Amino acid sequence: MEKEIFISKVLELLREYSKEGCKLWLAESHGRRWAYIGGYGDEHFLPPERIVTVGKFAIFGEMVKEKNKKNLIKDIRSLLEESSG
Repeated sequence: MEKEIFISKVLELLREYSKEGCKLWLAESHGRRWAYIGGYGDEHFLPPERIVTVGKFAIFGEMVKEKNKKNLIKDIRSLLEESSG
């Protein structure tokens, strides 16, 4: 249950940040492969960049501004503290 709540909260964050003109998505690691869970934004057909990894999950993005990366990482850390505390 906690996993689903975490995923839904992360997807809410990604929806908000994708309004800045970038594409963001959440994926889960299965060994060397990544399974797409969900994401938002317009496709830019650029190589994806891994923004942050949390356990077996990672957030990937295209055309994400540096300021938004830092804020997104901060928000993800807050989510983790909230769920563990």
